[in-house]
Amino acid sequence: MIIGNKAEGLVFLNKHKFLVPKFFVINFDDISLLLNDEIQVETLISKLNISEQSLWAVRSSADAEDGKDKSFAGLFKTLINVSSQNLNKAVLEVLNSYAEVLKLEYTNVSKFKFGIIIQKMLKPDYSGVIFSQNPLDISDKSIIVNIVPGLGEELVSGRVEAFSVKKINRKIEYLNEEENFVGKTFTNKYNDISKTGIEIKTEIKPYIKELFSSAKKISKLKKYPADIEFAIANNQIYFLQVRPITTINNSEEKILSVWDNSNITENYPDLSMPLTISFVQYTYLRGYTLMSEFLGMNRKLIEKNNKYLSEMAGGINGAMYYNITSWQKQLYQMPFGRKTSKHITKILGMEQAEFKKPKNKASILGYLRLLTNLLISFFNFNKLKKSYLDNFEKVMQEFNSINLINKNHNELVENFKVFDKKMGDNWIAPMLNGFFAMILFALLKKVVRNSVLREKYPNFSNDVLFSSGDVISVKIVRELQKILATISNNKELFTLFSNNEISKIKLEIEKFTYLKLLINNYIENYGERSEIGELKIETVNYKENPDAFLEFLKNNIFEGSVKQLEVEKFNYKKIIKINYRYKPFRRVLFLKLIKYTVERIKDRENFRFIRTKTFSLVRKIFRAIDYYLLQNNYIENKNDSQFLYKDEILNTKKASVFKEIIAKRKAEYETFKKVKRANRYHKTNKGFIPIEIIIASNIDGIIKGVGCSSGTIVGEVVVIDEFTDSNNDFTGKILVANYFEPGKINYFSQATGLISQRGNLLSHTAILSRELGLPAIVGAKGILTQIKTGHTVQMNGATGEIKILNNSDE
Repeated sequence: MIIGNKAEGLVFLNKHKFLVPKFFVINFDDISLLLNDEIQVETLISKLNISEQSLWAVRSSADAEDGKDKSFAGLFKTLINVSSQNLNKAVLEVLNSYAEVLKLEYTNVSKFKFGIIIQKMLKPDYSGVIFSQNPLDISDKSIIVNIVPGLGEELVSGRVEAFSVKKINRKIEYLNEEENFVGKTFTNKYNDISKTGIEIKTEIKPYIKELFSSAKKISKLKKYPADIEFAIANNQIYFLQVRPITTINNSEEKILSVWDNSNITENYPDLSMPLTISFVQYTYLRGYTLMSEFLGMNRKLIEKNNKYLSEMAGGINGAMYYNITSWQKQLYQMPFGRKTSKHITKILGMEQAEFKKPKNKASILGYLRLLTNLLISFFNFNKLKKSYLDNFEKVMQEFNSINLINKNHNELVENFKVFDKKMGDNWIAPMLNGFFAMILFALLKKVVRNSVLREKYPNFSNDVLFSSGDVISVKIVRELQKILATISNNKELFTLFSNNEISKIKLEIEKFTYLKLLINNYIENYGERSEIGELKIETVNYKENPDAFLEFLKNNIFEGSVKQLEVEKFNYKKIIKINYRYKPFRRVLFLKLIKYTVERIKDRENFRFIRTKTFSLVRKIFRAIDYYLLQNNYIENKNDSQFLYKDEILNTKKASVFKEIIAKRKAEYETFKKVKRANRYHKTNKGFIPIEIIIASNIDGIIKGVGCSSGTIVGEVVVIDEFTDSNNDFTGKILVANYFEPGKINYFSQATGLISQRGNLLSHTAILSRELGLPAIVGAKGILTQIKTGHTVQMNGATGEIKILNNSDE
């Protein structure tokens, strides 16, 4: 009877007298009957005699999963807090997830067999994971416990940081007791819980020896280093899962790095061409090398770090991903890097990713030099910013005046190199600003979490960002709203745009001087924007194709649809003055921290648009090279050069083999179009393993995300995906998407609320929503599996809670 490795792990624990929550298993033979007849699910579950009215976890259990050679960690689906009444639906979801896995490109996945586990949910005080040996260092025999207050899914999904305990020989070390730790509990709804490290240490001490001895015993019985999930509930330790630590058991398939697209898809959606991917790789290498040099990092250390810097981003099956491991290892070596590298995944709205600390690091003297230069840069940042902006304007003006079309390949390559040097050598302000923004925002959130404001103003650290003001993205939306209002409020213009083709509209608007001026100014100032993928080399923006902007306007005029929101700024100064009336020193420090945080986040968003303008000029140079190559028969079709890497297109000596290279890449991209890509991959010696994250089922219709712009509203949902007609009127709707691209500003103009499955508090969606006073939630993991167009939901932009009020399918 085949039940899969995870279920066999539970049977093992039960057999050896470890306390395990009640569970049932559906074996592969029974599941085989369901594959062609879903109606039999209910009958099969009824045979299990699950009479208890409890909440359950429904988990996958494949024979390929949690194995000694491969863990396939997270590849299959788990649903938690499922009521007895909804078990049928949950089993079907897990069953359907197996079908999805078959589509993923991973060796021998199609050959696996599987079972399904139904296990009683606990209401734990603490949950965690024990490693019977350090999973990142085969030579380290320490036993490590990672533990969080409340539910374990918060830890496994990476939404929270863990309190860690380490046993080296007979010595027990509590590693981070000075920090605060948050988690979730569940009764009738999810509740936040917070504990200090000191509290956790005190409360888990009675259990810690048993945890260590159990890990040692399980590892000995299993005859391999074990990864064990557990929970502490009702004053007892329950064991939930056991699996091999695959990074130790299979050195051939050791995880080399973690790749994730949670944050990068906002700028590089879907497939990106090789020229884009390679150029983006180069910009990260260039930028972070520059920052390391500027801060005084030793040249030899920079050279050793080149392997991290050159792989901070890259392509997997034609799509853009961040190499999170490279980010973590590079940040770890910077001042404040030990914590920044640990929290970077959370800051970027990703699941947690473990990494092995880099062997390369600065000496004590070198570290002090880095710290000193970083602090000097922080307090002199306005000078660096002015120098950067002045240089940007000067270089852009110089290169925009150059006629590139009549130049040959060598001349255009030289133009690129000169532009790269003049712009790239002065890119230090955006690099430092991004680093400062991450540190300051994380610090602000920590200060608020430990302050008297936490209970009264739970969304304080987000709401305070309303005060940023002067954000370029908001100006763009305001200008767009003005144009749309001008058209909508004039009957003749409204009729012109509603009833005519673009060719007719172009002729007729010449007599509407004011509108023509607004449109020309918009394209001149913001024309580097486009609806989709504005940073991609292959994208055609509004400056290149003004007709596309007219088409955009035509598709977005609806009578009464244009709104000009008056946003009431969050008066954080008044709140701090009231709550810190008798603590003037603390009040001043708090206000200073907010001031610096707001400034850096505002600049971060504004620098993004400068990057868009810069990439637009790079695109212009590459377009000119493409034109030359086509005219001289080095490529067959217009835009074929986008299938080349940056170093290839800039190598004039390789032009004779471009056609051959392009033909091979085109064939690869045809394959990529058919691949179902995962959000995360583990890179191993054998290639990339796709990883799927645990998705929690909603309880009583409540789904949880990260509130980023306050406001509680009720509305009808419209799901935005690749099948959505952007010409539709979204006025008054709550829009839900995997992510919202910067170019999709029409959504921000029409919606009453936004929810994205991906994203973080510093994402474009979060910042723009805050500035427009538009209730918004980001990072609502799994929401697209829970709601559909037509559902009615209540969303709370402060708490991040989304409640399904009615289901249009029912």
